[in-house]
Amino acid sequence: MARAPAKVEKAKKTTQKRGVEALPSRALEHGEKAFGAKYLRPGFALTPELDLAFALGHGSPMGPVRLLADLPLGAKRPTSHTQIHRNVAIAELRVVPATFGAVIPHEAAPAPIAEDEAQAIVRKRLEALDLQPIHYRALEAMVGPSCVLPAYVDGLEAIPTAAWGTGRLHGLFPLLHGLLLRTPPKESAEGRARLELLFKERQKTFAAANLDIMLHGREGIARVGYKYSLTYKAYGRSDKDEPSNVLDLCFCDGEPEFVSSQFEALWTAFKFKVQPQMIGPSPARLFFIGGDKALETELRVVGQYPGTKQPEALESYADLRSPLAARLVLRLTGEKSKVKAAATEWLRARDWAQPLLSEWAGDRTSPDAALAKAALT
Repeated sequence: MARAPAKVEKAKKTTQKRGVEALPSRALEHGEKAFGAKYLRPGFALTPELDLAFALGHGSPMGPVRLLADLPLGAKRPTSHTQIHRNVAIAELRVVPATFGAVIPHEAAPAPIAEDEAQAIVRKRLEALDLQPIHYRALEAMVGPSCVLPAYVDGLEAIPTAAWGTGRLHGLFPLLHGLLLRTPPKESAEGRARLELLFKERQKTFAAANLDIMLHGREGIARVGYKYSLTYKAYGRSDKDEPSNVLDLCFCDGEPEFVSSQFEALWTAFKFKVQPQMIGPSPARLFFIGGDKALETELRVVGQYPGTKQPEALESYADLRSPLAARLVLRLTGEKSKVKAAATEWLRARDWAQPLLSEWAGDRTSPDAALAKAALT
């Protein structure tokens, strides 16, 4: 079993100080034996553990959720798409179907969810069209991806065809892709084979486009990608050769040249100016797949992100280890930056970044000389 990613270990120490402990997760239990491990890029992230985590979906909505220790009775429930308390998740999972937005009372220390119960819950919730991804991600943390994947496919198969004719299923596919990455090759292949049959059955429905892109990556994007129209200056489904949105690109494992070129083409269409119709700063997974070329494109626009988007941008770079990542973080340390303190701390806490800062500070031709000097002092 692979060790927990360093980010999770650090998060656990942080949450312990606040009285909230991050629990061990089974989501990455297959480690380098998981299907997605073949996409490993050693040295891309801060630690070898994070390198593996990225190969298995980290840095995007397809990554695992953080499972927190039980929330005391009467305590206020935090709202998050990336973490959830164990007892809160169990309470909400055991009510099927749940009324959307309803607050389900949680117990102080409920009995754990066993694997057979977990699979039954997944099937029932999907069939009931209870489509909140964080619940399925919480189950994966409790019982592991090998338990959740076959039940998840069962549930998708049981969703009525009529529901596939709407956009309601969109949020189910990132986690599904993550499950295929985090299970062993044989289990992943079996799940994918069933999904291919399901795609053929639902091919003419609206939601089948999401499944097409999840299963086929670049080929699916060419057919039905959600692309930026150069004619209409807006996103829409298209089979034309136009730039893809970044979330679809995150399904293109092992396609660095395609992803980086699409990312550059998208920003070229925006004339390298932040647009209101953009979803926001790109997720870290896009940079994992697109590599240095994608990071170089990001360098041309990072200085334009408004203060409301800067925390998201910093989060996208925070787990990366490269001169380009350090330069991106450095450009978030300007006087008017809303994340100046956090970005500066990030740079000062990494020994490997110090020589880079010294080099840039001493280079009068560098556009980052002044920022680098400030970060060193």
